[in-house]
Amino acid sequence: MHGDVLATKMANALIEDVQISLAPGVDELISAFGSDLVMPAVRPVISVFRAAWGGLWVGGRVTLTPEAVSFAPNAMNRAVQSGSLDVEVPLALVTGVDVIPAFMTNIVAISTPELVLKVRCYGAREFADAARAARDQAVETLRNTIADARAAQAVDEPEIQSLPDSLVTSLRELSELHSAGALTDEEFRDAKRAVLRNSAAEE
Repeated sequence: MHGDVLATKMANALIEDVQISLAPGVDELISAFGSDLVMPAVRPVISVFRAAWGGLWVGGRVTLTPEAVSFAPNAMNRAVQSGSLDVEVPLALVTGVDVIPAFMTNIVAISTPELVLKVRCYGAREFADAARAARDQAVETLRNTIADARAAQAVDEPEIQSLPDSLVTSLRELSELHSAGALTDEEFRDAKRAVLRNSAAEE
């Protein structure tokens, strides 16, 4: 997670590939309380729930920064579940933020071309509004960065109007690496310039 925290809430996230997988020591603790009776009764309920929702709800915390929205499970859920529990979505890739009415707490659906992160929390509408505003700012920052880099390379204005798909893909990949912390601000800036320079040379 990078940048200042704009909003953070205790939440449940819908994780598709989560599995009930007791951490070492936890199974012994549960067996002391009769897990031989509990787990066989629980598994069918979990199967029905997974089929209905397309996954299981995992408890933890959702956090919004200027670069990304992320979910991290709490210690208890880490102890009893496995799968892709930690999720981070770069805001520059977010195509939509919707609020889905639900019982007790509403669901915030954060969509990208690749996935939809669903989190349920109190104050879902306020969190969704903050996510939309942060997404708009992230997209605007990316647009300005692209425009600045193109201006620095003295690219003609007509060429800016239609960016090739390969260039957009490369810039998105760089943005994801930067958001994930794999590239520093300076490395990100230099890499974008190189991609834009190569794109201009190919044209």
